[in-house]
Amino acid sequence: MSESLRLVAFRVRGASVRGSAVITADLAGLLDGHLRRRPEAVACRTAVALTYEELARLVDDTAAALRRTGVRAGTRTVVLVPPGPDLLAVVFALLRLRAVPVMVDPGLPPGQLRSCLAEAAPEVFIGIPLAQFARLVFGWGRGSVRTSITVGPRRLWLGTRPHRPRPPGRTPVYEAGRGDDMALLAYTSGSTGPPKGVPLRRRHLLPLLRMLRDSAAIGPGTRMLSTFPPFAMAAPLLGATVVCPDIDPRRLDRASPAALVDDIRRYGVGALFTAPDLLDRLARYCLTRGLILDSLNVVLASGAPLSPTVLGRVRGFLKPQAVAYSVYGATECMPVSAIACGELAATAAATNGGAGTCLGTPWRTPRSVSSPSPTSRSAGGATTCSSPRAPSARSP
Repeated sequence: MSESLRLVAFRVRGASVRGSAVITADLAGLLDGHLRRRPEAVACRTAVALTYEELARLVDDTAAALRRTGVRAGTRTVVLVPPGPDLLAVVFALLRLRAVPVMVDPGLPPGQLRSCLAEAAPEVFIGIPLAQFARLVFGWGRGSVRTSITVGPRRLWLGTRPHRPRPPGRTPVYEAGRGDDMALLAYTSGSTGPPKGVPLRRRHLLPLLRMLRDSAAIGPGTRMLSTFPPFAMAAPLLGATVVCPDIDPRRLDRASPAALVDDIRRYGVGALFTAPDLLDRLARYCLTRGLILDSLNVVLASGAPLSPTVLGRVRGFLKPQAVAYSVYGATECMPVSAIACGELAATAAATNGGAGTCLGTPWRTPRSVSSPSPTSRSAGGATTCSSPRAPSARSP
């Protein structure tokens, strides 16, 4: 599997890259812990299965290759790679090196994406060949990008060479980052205004992982499918298996419900994390065909309010003991609350009467990363409900 990831690097003309990187052990150490306990467990599932042992080797090799290109602690690095083993390897390698991944929505219009990268000023651009072609055409990162790294087959670029695995017997040295170190720079989707960058620090991400583990019951044995790449990347850190659906993350509105049903059934997905619009299309597809997705134990909907009407359709394709949650949050403050399907249904009359949307009980998450903008707030006030507790999402 490590041969499927080829890093092709070249210097941008006239640029210089400083220093070398130091490898960190905090977030990366979570992955190593699962490697020691369950090396043969599947970490990522696409057309083929990638074990934790294979993923760890891929991360080590990628980190070594990135160090040779000059990536170091604090290096801002934009990543435009589709969900799958390559994305996991690149992001985990950057975290291990204490570099700062810059995560932008690949579905943004080219002009908005150019503005985001002009503000973020990344030194390194990592992307598939199509992203590299767009970088040249639209001027993404022009003026700041010093090194460009292509993930994928060697095409389009001449005079380059793939990275080589680290020499046998070399053991990476880990140095834990501080809690206030920036872990990544995430850009909002732009749905409520111009996209803006939000610095997420390591101390913000660890409580988020604990929230997914304790409240959504995602952990070893869970097979999780998420159409949100950041949450998909969290699964291996929790010991779960991330199932990467065959959809274009830039065009979720065109995602095929049939393909999602196929992935859920083929891999026995126990936890689903997606947007209400796609969830509604999935529900309509299942209901018209009389399908029950009986492997699903937990469904998390986020990105927009989950209406009582859509909720009713969602409950129609779940087994009776499964539970659905509407999760509220924002890039600035991460998920902050959730409401279970039964509680949301109980507040439907009040919502329809103009009382606003019930957001449920606050999850035990860290304080806001930065001051949330007024546009990030949901209409209506939050209503306190019982604490969200999911049944185990482990697949049968």
